[in-house]
Amino acid sequence: MLECQVTGKPPPEITWFKDGVNIDNSPEYVIMEVTGSCALKIRKASQPEHQGDYVCKAKNRCGEAVTTSRLLVKPVQPPKILRPLADTTEKLNAPCVL
Repeated sequence: MLECQVTGKPPPEITWFKDGVNIDNSPEYVIMEVTGSCALKIRKASQPEHQGDYVCKAKNRCGEAVTTSRLLVKPVQPPKILRPLADTTEKLNAPCVL
């Protein structure tokens, strides 16, 4: 989630962008605003296409302010066995460690 604090009189209108393209509420993105605070939630930021430059722009009739964040998405990998189990033979009623 990307969050920023904003202030202005009159209260600014907030707009979010990814790589220069306007972001709206969608199945992928949720935009939240509470007085003085705004956030952009990316529902599944594990996808490479979510990587990029995100901009939060606050604008009112007196001007605008902009803040930028670069999101890097690390690739995810399925689990893998580093040391497989080996076949073993143990005595009856003896402890067994696999």
